[in-house]
Amino acid sequence: MTIQYIPLNDLVPSARNVRKVKADVTGLALSLAAEGLIQNLVVSPREDGKFEVVAGERRRRAIVQLVKAGTWERDIEIPCEVRDPEAATTISYAENAQRVAMHPADAIRAFGTMAAEGHSEEAIAHRYGYDSREVRKMLALASISPKVINALAADKIDLACAQAFTLTDDHKRQERVLKRARTAHEVRSLLTESKVTTGHRLFRFIGMDAYEQAGGTITGDLFSKDSEGYANDAELVQRLVDEKLDRLTSEAEAEGWGEVIAAEQTPYESYNWHRVYADQKVQRMTEADEAALAELQAKREARLAVLAEDGEQDEDFEPEWDDEVAEIDAEIEKIGEVERSYSAEVKAGALLLIVIDHQGQTTTTAYTRKAQRSVARASDGSALPRPLYDARMTEELSRMRTAALQSEVAKNQRLAFAVLLDALLPILTSAFASPHAVQLRAGTGIQEPTQHFDYNTREMGSPFEGVADLIGSVPETAEARFQWVLALDDDAVARMLAACSGALIDARQGKYAEKERLQSADRIARAANLDMREHWEGGVEFFGAISKKAMMAALTEACGPQAAENCAKLRKQDLALACADRIPGRGWLPPALLTPEAPVAEVEADEAGTDDETERYEAENDDMAYQVAAE
Repeated sequence: MTIQYIPLNDLVPSARNVRKVKADVTGLALSLAAEGLIQNLVVSPREDGKFEVVAGERRRRAIVQLVKAGTWERDIEIPCEVRDPEAATTISYAENAQRVAMHPADAIRAFGTMAAEGHSEEAIAHRYGYDSREVRKMLALASISPKVINALAADKIDLACAQAFTLTDDHKRQERVLKRARTAHEVRSLLTESKVTTGHRLFRFIGMDAYEQAGGTITGDLFSKDSEGYANDAELVQRLVDEKLDRLTSEAEAEGWGEVIAAEQTPYESYNWHRVYADQKVQRMTEADEAALAELQAKREARLAVLAEDGEQDEDFEPEWDDEVAEIDAEIEKIGEVERSYSAEVKAGALLLIVIDHQGQTTTTAYTRKAQRSVARASDGSALPRPLYDARMTEELSRMRTAALQSEVAKNQRLAFAVLLDALLPILTSAFASPHAVQLRAGTGIQEPTQHFDYNTREMGSPFEGVADLIGSVPETAEARFQWVLALDDDAVARMLAACSGALIDARQGKYAEKERLQSADRIARAANLDMREHWEGGVEFFGAISKKAMMAALTEACGPQAAENCAKLRKQDLALACADRIPGRGWLPPALLTPEAPVAEVEADEAGTDDETERYEAENDDMAYQVAAE
């Protein structure tokens, strides 16, 4: 093997090159112009004095392109490794088959180095023949935390997952998420939990222009298929939605509708409402329509006159009986545009429901006036105040409490077995078991770690920490798993049962959460001595996500009325900072994280009290009653 410098004119393509499909070499030509030829060509001599390019045909074509453009001289000599012609095909195949593409992490680091050396996005795109959008994406990846790039290099995450980390510039935030997420979907969910996608129906409802005019900002997602992004201010989006729904309500009321409901979603109970249909019909016609109508009416009168002359009409005759008249009438019906509307009387006695559909548009439906909504009231008959915490916040906090409770129960085998037995006993003692905190079928809703406010949680263990060694050896198939369980010793069985019992606990609060299940979870929490102060403490992100009224109540409870009064005039963002500075360390918890004290006495319901209990249960699961309970 020797290296020779051979004139470009003496280099020709080889029929024995295994690559037959020609690819564009513009980018390679730009790279050669900038960096020069880094790798020599492999050639084999021919009898006519020419050299066939066995390996490096794309490089040869790129050089030809540079010579034609005048970038390189025509008499340039190319460094080539001369090989035996008999080995040409095997050499060509070996070079292409053994080629390994650069790992994405290495490519990302290379772009980061180029940017650090002062190369702009445009310069990199021009120098290496890349599309500017692709360069922008690579530079965005290069700016994420080195720990994320290292995880990509170690194949702990894939490229799509790494791309999701570009949604934030905060390296510490990226690294916290990296500890808990391994898929692009999980990362995006965690990084955009307080944002709204621009493709969401609520954002489409208000529109980009209205959001930006109100001062809202957008985080673009370079790697989104539809070039969507995220509205950074979810609270602003919600406010604009509420304001637009209020405007639509006022406009409908001004039109004379007796009652108007403008909602984000169709009310569940609307399936039981009765529709009201338009009772007025107006036929709009153009001049051409009126002319055609006059012609048809004249034709109809002429036909009726003919029938009268022929004696076809008697006192029982109906014009529609004649085929020609019926045909003319059908054509008259088709003329013009028919508009249906509601009369003032129908509007005054009807309810108009305005709902935002999946495309962000509004749909309207009229119903008969329904009964006035019932308002949750206290025992003295007075209306209960609006709750400080909405249903979403209550559910997220209860998810954290569930994770902490699972961990505590898993660490206490005796308690775990008691909890599991308590859940199983109704199988023997009752035909209809009451809902229990232990859900005997695993599900992602229970097993997923808490997704929100992770920067406020402290070290929160997993129910599986104590059995990680055993879980790693569980066989995949059901048959092998069963045999593996049969072979476990008593200690391993006890550990696994405790972990599984803890993991199956569901203490999450939701709109349709069963009262008995939540009471069961509270009993377990009291037995486990669950103290959420060991697992959670409010931070600025939490306080920024609740209402100003809720923050003032938290300040009052934790620091006293005077502290709350001193902060009463602060803007919401500043008030959240004040709460995050003053409340931590005082042992304050929001209601959803507290475990209620045990009732003084538990009275079993007898048969006579079944109806009363059912009515009370239904009342407590009403929307407003649920919100109050969530407080």
